[in-house]
Amino acid sequence: MIIFLLILSIFGTVFCTDLEFSRYRSAEQYKCGSFMPDANGRKADVVLTFYYQSIDQFISFLSAPFPHQDLLTKKALTGDLEELQNSVETKYWQWLEWQKGWIIASLSLLAFSVFFVFSYILYKICSCCCSSSSKKQTTDARYDGCKRSLCNLLLFGLIGLNAFVAFTLMMTSQYAQFGLDELPNRMNQCIDDLNVYKRDNDMRIRKLLIEDYQMLNSTINTQLSSAGHNVVDRVKKLTGAHVIDVFLNVSKVAQEMQTDLEYVNDKIRFLNEEGARFEAEFSRLKNTANAELMNCIGEEMEPVKSMCTKAERLLDSLAVTQFKIDPKFISSSTQNALTEIVNANISRVLGESNAQFERLETTIQHEIDKETHFAQNMLKQIGDDLFVVAETISTQLKQVNFEPLYNSVSYVSDPKKTPTMKYIQYSWYVSLVVTGLFVLLAFCFLFGILYGIFGRRPTYYNDDCCVRTTGSKFFSCGIWIFLLLFVFLAFATAIILFVMGNATNLVCQPMRNPLSRPDALSLAERYIEIWKETHKPTNDVEILLEQKTPAEVIRACSRNETLYDMFDFDKKYHLNQLKEFEKESYNQLQVFLKSTMEKMPDIRPLDALISRSELSDLEKLATVNVTKFSQQGLNAIKHAMDELDLISKTREFEESLNVSSGKPKAVSLVLEQINELEAQFAKPLRSRLNALYENITTLDQKLTQLQVPVSSLLVKLQHAQALLSENMKDHFSRGAKEEFENMIANVDKYIEHVKIQMQTEVTSCRPLAEIAKYTTAAVCSYTVDPFNGTWMCMLICLILLVPITVISNSLIGLYSKMHAFPKYIVEPPSESHHMSSFITDTYDTRPKPGYANYTYTDDYQRTYRSRKMGSTVRASHLTATSSSVAEAKGPSVFDILAQENLATSIRPALQHLVKYLAIFKPKTFVTVHRNFDEFYLLFDLMLENYYLKNYGASFTENFYSMKRVHTKTGKSPIDGRERVMSLITLVGWPYVEDKLNKLYDRLKEVYEIRTWASIKDIPSKLKKLFVIIWPYIKSCIKAIKSALQLAYILNRSSIHSPWLYFAGVVLKHLTPEDLESFNSVPLHLKTGFFNRIWRFILGLPGLVSRMFAYGLFFVQFLDYMYNTDLGGAGLKQMAAGIVTPPPPPHRMILKESEVLSLDTNKCPICMKQRVNDTALFVSGYVFCYTCINQYVNTYQKCPVTGCPATSQHLIRLFV
Repeated sequence: MIIFLLILSIFGTVFCTDLEFSRYRSAEQYKCGSFMPDANGRKADVVLTFYYQSIDQFISFLSAPFPHQDLLTKKALTGDLEELQNSVETKYWQWLEWQKGWIIASLSLLAFSVFFVFSYILYKICSCCCSSSSKKQTTDARYDGCKRSLCNLLLFGLIGLNAFVAFTLMMTSQYAQFGLDELPNRMNQCIDDLNVYKRDNDMRIRKLLIEDYQMLNSTINTQLSSAGHNVVDRVKKLTGAHVIDVFLNVSKVAQEMQTDLEYVNDKIRFLNEEGARFEAEFSRLKNTANAELMNCIGEEMEPVKSMCTKAERLLDSLAVTQFKIDPKFISSSTQNALTEIVNANISRVLGESNAQFERLETTIQHEIDKETHFAQNMLKQIGDDLFVVAETISTQLKQVNFEPLYNSVSYVSDPKKTPTMKYIQYSWYVSLVVTGLFVLLAFCFLFGILYGIFGRRPTYYNDDCCVRTTGSKFFSCGIWIFLLLFVFLAFATAIILFVMGNATNLVCQPMRNPLSRPDALSLAERYIEIWKETHKPTNDVEILLEQKTPAEVIRACSRNETLYDMFDFDKKYHLNQLKEFEKESYNQLQVFLKSTMEKMPDIRPLDALISRSELSDLEKLATVNVTKFSQQGLNAIKHAMDELDLISKTREFEESLNVSSGKPKAVSLVLEQINELEAQFAKPLRSRLNALYENITTLDQKLTQLQVPVSSLLVKLQHAQALLSENMKDHFSRGAKEEFENMIANVDKYIEHVKIQMQTEVTSCRPLAEIAKYTTAAVCSYTVDPFNGTWMCMLICLILLVPITVISNSLIGLYSKMHAFPKYIVEPPSESHHMSSFITDTYDTRPKPGYANYTYTDDYQRTYRSRKMGSTVRASHLTATSSSVAEAKGPSVFDILAQENLATSIRPALQHLVKYLAIFKPKTFVTVHRNFDEFYLLFDLMLENYYLKNYGASFTENFYSMKRVHTKTGKSPIDGRERVMSLITLVGWPYVEDKLNKLYDRLKEVYEIRTWASIKDIPSKLKKLFVIIWPYIKSCIKAIKSALQLAYILNRSSIHSPWLYFAGVVLKHLTPEDLESFNSVPLHLKTGFFNRIWRFILGLPGLVSRMFAYGLFFVQFLDYMYNTDLGGAGLKQMAAGIVTPPPPPHRMILKESEVLSLDTNKCPICMKQRVNDTALFVSGYVFCYTCINQYVNTYQKCPVTGCPATSQHLIRLFV
């Protein structure tokens, strides 16, 4: 039954054109709100919005309505300065009454600032006078601790709040400056939107009155041109004769189905042949590839073997055993049914009946065509009237000019035309200065309270900065800065408060909620009256615009009225009552259409539609059974398409492979053959199968059109034959009337469409409301409100700084209180110190006089103090004694780490240098680059041999003022077996270790995965054994080295490395005697010309070594650049054109020989006793923390050795 109704809806529907008007799409977008958070996908700051709203309420509390009618005359409103001055002079009490809230607030702030400053200064003067006559108490009085804790807690809260407000001030001031800079651009965008609104409404009017009417005209003409066909179809529908069309369609579909089925069968036979070819090619590929894959699986090892196994599984999964499509998609009963329908020859049986209706269509359409020109002329006349209305409205809209608004914005924002803008350009700098002052005050008090809470009590000793009195200094600094600036900051706050508060009251609040401000609305009405007096309306539109007040316009917009209705433009253009305005034309159109449709020709009854014999032939079709195509066959086609998708399967296979070691040749060959098979056979087959599937699906849908209830249709056909044999004219008159009513309904639909558009869309208030909203946001929310936030933050900061100042003044005295009983501290005493150090103090070994109050009176043994001194020297790098005859001491841990770091950085840095030279000079340096290990071995052997022979140490050990001492002889290994053993450990072992590491890395990938059972030859077994045991050997060496280093740090071993034990030496610091012997010249070479030449020749190796030492800085720089991110950052800076300023030149404080002769507790920079001992990692020397931190941050080098250094290389010592 559902199928039957569907067929009736398809073939029994009247062929009339439904009138549908397209929606208007604007060609331009509004830009005024592009800066809003919603337009940019950002969320508004809820906290900042609440802050601004709170300030707005505060402004409303201080403000009063503007009595402009009492204060300003019309001349004053037009900008007459004399009239304005006269109003201020004569009505100043009224002006003061209006501004009393802001005047009181501003003057109160100024008066309080002056009063507080003078009061505090007077209080400090009195306090100084009173304290000078009394003895100052240096320890806590009763309840001082409680006072200090309570004040700290209260002050910490106030300072935290002040710091938060200061940073809020920084944020709002920048927002205000940015909003002020962007305000002209945003205002111009809003004025652009007004022009867009004007053009948009112009296009809407044109579309509504011209394009939409043309669509109506075209629809009615189409209906008139096909009126004969439509009337006959309506008659068929009324009488049931449309059954003829149903049977004719069934016959047509059956004939098409037979033709299409023959085409599908041919395609299936062709695809089966192609599938057989594909199977043959795939079988050949599989047989060829299986042999190679089996060979790969039998001979190769993992992971190559697993790849070949996966490839074999891939071939098995791709195998299509039977590619054959069954051509019997349709059942034999359906094929027989199609044959019966075709053999029934329905087109012959019902052809004559259908021809009678076609002749009626032609006759009726011929009569209608004779009368259509009258209706067409009337439609054209109405269209011309609407075109005139559209042109009139368009002309009126084009006369609206927003150029004065552009000129106003340009005039105000131009510094050359507006003198105020010259100073506003510098407001950003002023805001930064003011904000910086508040932030400075916040930081002063913040640091003060932090030092007061976390700092130590002051003492009589040489305290560092981490004491409470440092907080007192910060408090004093902050207090006096605040007192110095309080009046000026209060004056600036009062000015901004007065100006921006009135701007919010007069501009922003009326713009945000105009109906709540009658004074602002009345002021706008006065300006409109002044404009009316000076401006004469030039057209009817301006006359209508002058009839509404601003309050009426705002209320009408809130009711979503259009400007067309708001200003009663319908009295002029009558678009809301278009039927009444065009009543005469509309009535004539109705008459013409009615007469056209009523003038029907004489229609006689039709002959018999179908005879009894033909009816019996058609009744045989009732037994016809039409079924759909086999779903199993369609699923088989889909399955074959999926099986032929070779690419997706091979892609999954390739993604599962681990190709880090490369693909086997057999696997690569299989993939290449599969890709070739895909391109030649699989892909064309898939496309043909897809086309076949779509064709069969289309035929399946056509079969539903053949499933019709034949018996019921024949009954309807007999009924139609009875109706058409009599009352023929009545049926056609009824069909013509319905067609006429359809035409008139389309005309009424257009009239209603015009009315709805004019009342809702055309000249709508919504875009204007949005433009007003965004304009208000640009002026107020993004410019005035941040300024309000700025002065409010300044006001809150000033208010908070008053109790902060009072409490801080109280805490200054409380912070200076010391302990009632001094606590002992470990501090290096000076020569003139009046107190002894502790007996465990190891900073100085000179005897101290005993004081019973602070330490023991008897002195400890020198040997004990020396032993304690030795352990401390190792930890803090006190490298030389104060006496030239003192015993040489061992180097500190920092010396050793620095020496080892330098030794390991020379090789990679030189390798980078050789690599760079090989790139730019390949002919010269490519051989050196390829054999770098051997060349470096030779270079290192010569270098270390020279230094061992002349200085008794390696190059890096001599660089850090160390020497090697043989454990048995006590002398340096400058010759003989001792020097050879040192060369083996310095040169030979690093070379061998590097080669073994490279060999391990090369063999690791192969022999880690190979099992012992798969290895047959002895060399391979040795390689496998090496890969296993070499990591354990390295771990053992590292463990022994770490244990020796730990024992060295704990003073339990004299060596820190097993290679020193193998060489039979220990490391000691160079003594002044060693340095003097290096620089001494033999007596027989001190005089004589030839002796000097010979001395110069003998000194060449030393000169070269010294040059190499200086070049070592560049070597370390290369290694640092290649092993850190600084090189990449430098390249980025060079690409961006950023030139980093060079560091200041290095300033050498002392030479190493001079530093070694200093006292062990002296700082090499300030030459005073060290405070807060700090070691520099790159050189091992110890300094005061303040001295070395300042020097390293300035020069980025060690002050003694000149090695590159940063603050990260500083190590604080606590011994």
